[in-house]
Amino acid sequence: MFSGGIIRLINIRLYVRMVVKTVLFLILSLSLAGLLAIGSFGLSFAQSIETVDVVENKLVTLIGEGYDEDDEDLAFFWQQLDGEPVNLSSYSIPTPQFMAPEVANGSIKVLTFQLTVTDPTGARSSDVVEIVVNPVNHIPLVSAGRDKLIFPTINAITLVGSAVDADDDSLTFAWEQTSGPEIDLVNTKLRYLTIISPSIDFSNFTPMTFKLTADDGFGGVGSDSATVYPYFALLTNKLISIDAGPLQTVREGETVTMDVTGETLNGKPISYSWVQLIGSPVSLSTYVGDQVRFIAPDLEGENSELLSFQVTGYSEGNGWASDIAMVRVLPFNGPPIADAGPDQTVSQNVFVNLEGSGTDPEDTKLKFQWSQKSGSQVTLYQRSFEDVYFVSPFIDSNSADLVFELRVTDSDRNFDTHDVTITVSKQNHPPKANAGPDRKIISDSQVTVTGFGVDPDGDEITYSWSQISGDKVSFDGSEAIISFTAPTVASGETKRVILQLKVTDTLEQSDTDRLTLIVVPENNKPIVDAGPDQVVDENTIGSVFCSAFDVENDPLTYTWTAASSDFLIHNPSNPGTTFTAPSVVSSKQVELTCSVSDGTDTASDSLTVMVQNTLSLDIVADAGPDQIVNEKVNITLDGSQSFDPENQPLSYMWTQTSGEAVMIQSETSVETSFTSPTVANNEIKVLVFELMVYDDNDREAFDTVVITVDPVNAPPTAEASAIQE
Repeated sequence: MFSGGIIRLINIRLYVRMVVKTVLFLILSLSLAGLLAIGSFGLSFAQSIETVDVVENKLVTLIGEGYDEDDEDLAFFWQQLDGEPVNLSSYSIPTPQFMAPEVANGSIKVLTFQLTVTDPTGARSSDVVEIVVNPVNHIPLVSAGRDKLIFPTINAITLVGSAVDADDDSLTFAWEQTSGPEIDLVNTKLRYLTIISPSIDFSNFTPMTFKLTADDGFGGVGSDSATVYPYFALLTNKLISIDAGPLQTVREGETVTMDVTGETLNGKPISYSWVQLIGSPVSLSTYVGDQVRFIAPDLEGENSELLSFQVTGYSEGNGWASDIAMVRVLPFNGPPIADAGPDQTVSQNVFVNLEGSGTDPEDTKLKFQWSQKSGSQVTLYQRSFEDVYFVSPFIDSNSADLVFELRVTDSDRNFDTHDVTITVSKQNHPPKANAGPDRKIISDSQVTVTGFGVDPDGDEITYSWSQISGDKVSFDGSEAIISFTAPTVASGETKRVILQLKVTDTLEQSDTDRLTLIVVPENNKPIVDAGPDQVVDENTIGSVFCSAFDVENDPLTYTWTAASSDFLIHNPSNPGTTFTAPSVVSSKQVELTCSVSDGTDTASDSLTVMVQNTLSLDIVADAGPDQIVNEKVNITLDGSQSFDPENQPLSYMWTQTSGEAVMIQSETSVETSFTSPTVANNEIKVLVFELMVYDDNDREAFDTVVITVDPVNAPPTAEASAIQE
């Protein structure tokens, strides 16, 4: 126990936040506290590490707080203890930032950071936070391939799918039919799907749609569909062949051009004629020739429409042949609108957040791509998403522009771009204030305080002192050096005066520092600790030790006193002494007081001694461990481990409670013996003995011991002789 003195409380709280579109993503708060006496330089305590989950390629802000009961300015220091090294924006501010590193799917990366806060006297406290960086899975981009025609004359067609995974994950594939006349599919777990003609009913011209799904194994699933169109009524001719080209995909209102090529075995020319088979009627630019055009019709709603045209070729002497030209018309899709966000002006070596966006009323599957167009090159993080982050560079001139472009692309590869300009300016560095070291001052003495300031840019500095707390003192605060008279403090007490120095440069940037002055009397009472409370048995000898500290290092005298007259202190004038606890009928508390004098003032501290009545403790009986013995040997029973916490004389009584009766040599001895009985081969005998231990105060205790007797095989005896008649 301590009386008087000064106790300082340091409290640290750690937070972690991750910024997503400048919104605070995670906050973790951890509070730790500890007590530290003046003059010590460390603070130790048990701590648990808090774990915070964040995601890769996002900006993370560590937030530390330090609280000092003395209201002193604290110095912060961050240190990475473990994990993949990252660069903090600063290691000496409460809120440094870093970019979470990339993490492969199925893995994590653990980063451990320690914050240490230190007050002006060197007292410090630390706390640790553990950051678990998790991967962000990207959905694979899937293409089921081009739509195709199939004819009875073609054995099979193949839909060739493809997929791209931004995380380079291994993909699994699955095909399924989603519409049209159902057919049997084989090998549906491959990237491609083969469809054979014999499985198709060509009397039914309903298109068949097949969906390809890709799975990256980490929850990312993408899909796309392709359509197969069955067609039967084609003219085939070995002497002439024509080709109307692949299926075309266009938007409503676009001009569509259809070309046909052909050849004959004898090289004669081919003439062509066109006719529309299915779909909304359109007007062809011509119905004869190897090239025709038309305007894709307007669609109703958001669904696409298939148009098909038959082109027939004729060559004199070779005959006729035909082919199908197919056009899929999609709803109109205008380009997206990109917005790279407003222009910004920032300082050097700070994290800059670019927030982009894209809008497209016809398409929600937009892709974003950031790139730097001009200025000092920087590294962009999270480049494939709407937002990117970078650290502004150091510049030689007063300002420099960095230009970035955001490109937004829709699923039809229509795109728009927008630029944003970031102006990096060379900032003015604020001055640094130093109010001097905290110290003690004497009551009513004349005090001089010297502060100073440093400006990194060499600007002229002005000074301003103010009082934050404590008894009011008077001084001229416009100079670096101030003087005043210390407040009055009574003996055995202390007061605090907290002053603040503010230094300001020519651009009105400033810094502050605080000075804590502890006002003490010319003489302080000793600080006394009588030691911890104790519990002792009656009629026993104990010891105490009184420790004391005097600020002025005056010689100290000690005096021990007891609140009970029958409590005997052997050397009451020594700081450490022994005592004899009195006899008590029931347990009682006795207060011992240690008084310490420095010749001027006296201080005291007390402890409580609980004198315990010992007649209530139980006897402990111990008959010894169970034994396994042989037959017909001497066996010892030992009760010597029995004891009485009250230290009363004990008596003993041995009794056999079960088994074949044996003769106990001395039933009242603490140690006795008997001879084990004879046991037939392949049998055992179990004997149980009870030990009663008792005193003259009607207290008694019991214990038992089990003796298991095994047989000992005796060898036979042979005798040989002879006789003659």
